[in-house]
Amino acid sequence: MTGIEIATTVTAIVGAGTGIGALTLSIVNTWIQFSNNRVKLKVVPEIAYEETDEWVVSAIPFPKTMNAIKQKQHRLGVQVTNLSSFAVTIQSVGFGKFKLLKDCIRLTHPIALKRKNCWPLKLESRESDWLMFNTGTDIPIDLLDKHSAYVVTECGHVVYGTSRVFNAYVEELEKEKRK
Repeated sequence: MTGIEIATTVTAIVGAGTGIGALTLSIVNTWIQFSNNRVKLKVVPEIAYEETDEWVVSAIPFPKTMNAIKQKQHRLGVQVTNLSSFAVTIQSVGFGKFKLLKDCIRLTHPIALKRKNCWPLKLESRESDWLMFNTGTDIPIDLLDKHSAYVVTECGHVVYGTSRVFNAYVEELEKEKRK
C-alpha cells in the first residue's frame, strides 16, 4: 500500500465513523423532541385531614391518616404534577376503575389547595396542585376493582395513579362493607 492509499483508507474510516456518529445523534435528538412534546403528569391519590386549621396531606398510611379515615374526618384528593415542558389544563379528575371512565366518581368542581375558584385548572410546567372533594364523601367500593385516581386533560389525555394510602383507604372501606 502506498501513502495515498493509506490516507484514502483512513479518511474513509474517519468519514464513516463521523457519519455513524451523526446519524446516532440525530436519532437521539428526534427521540428527545418527541418526548418533549408529550403530556407527562404525575397523579397521586391522597387523603387529607384537618390539624390546627390546616389541611395535612398524606400519600402514606400514617396512623393519624388512618384514624381520620376511621372517624370520617378526612377528604379525598388527587395530587397532580405537570412534568411536561408546557402548560397543561386539567379538565376532569376523579376515582374509579383503571381504564374504565364510564364507571367512575368524578370530582365536580374540585377545590384546589393552592388556587381557589380555579376550574378548569391550568398547570404550568413543573407546577403542582392538590384537588380535593368538597366533603369527606366515601367512594362506593363497587367502583374500585383497581384502585386508581385519574386525570383527564383538555386535549383528552388520561393519566392514572395510585398510592399506598389510597389502597389502605379502599381496604378500610372493604372492612366496613363486610361488617
